[in-house]
Amino acid sequence: MKRLFWGGLHPADRKELSSSAQLDTAFQPKVVAIPMQQHIGAPCTPLVQVGDQVKLGQKVGDGQGLCVPVHASVSGKVIAIEPRRHPSGRDILSVVIENDGLDTPDTTLVPHPDYSQLDTDTILAIIREAGVVGHGGAAFPSNMKALTNLGKIDTLIVNACECEPYITADDILLRTSPAEVLEGTPSWQLGIWDGKALISHTLSTDAESSESADVTSSAAYCSIDLATGQST
Repeated sequence: MKRLFWGGLHPADRKELSSSAQLDTAFQPKVVAIPMQQHIGAPCTPLVQVGDQVKLGQKVGDGQGLCVPVHASVSGKVIAIEPRRHPSGRDILSVVIENDGLDTPDTTLVPHPDYSQLDTDTILAIIREAGVVGHGGAAFPSNMKALTNLGKIDTLIVNACECEPYITADDILLRTSPAEVLEGTPSWQLGIWDGKALISHTLSTDAESSESADVTSSAAYCSIDLATGQST
């Protein structure tokens, strides 16, 4: 195997600890804080006020320029709009919602059951309104990624590789909801890219039994061509 550098650490993956776990419903927090900046670029401006009742999925912040909206993750009452500590270590202006535990959905959201009837501009607008961003450190707005690469993409890679130890979220998603992943992928093809699509996936293998104190594991990576079903 060619090495780009020498040294460093390669800890055991330990993915076997969670790869067979069953999905469960997340606990209901009593209060949630929705940061107005969950992406690179301009922060959102709150669209609600203290005392407002909000619904699950309701847009509670938006802005101009390189910005995407943020949404309420619960239904309930806005009890504060103030800076709250962010995982980045900074204090970020946030909409604080007291959860009513009902998860009352926002009925203004418009479903699009047949995406094949949508044009490129509409798809890009839907992606933006949904607040979709990259899962990397920059959290770059996905609609802008697509817009600036129209006509330049020949292969779409659905990146389900998880190189970090312990993490198996993408693996479990592919095994429990494969139909949804396969159904969602072609929606990007409408005017955004016209080529093949690959799903890149981490295959975790244990070198020894997990009962061993010095268990190690390794990860193999493969890609599946969605058109042919062939592994690469």
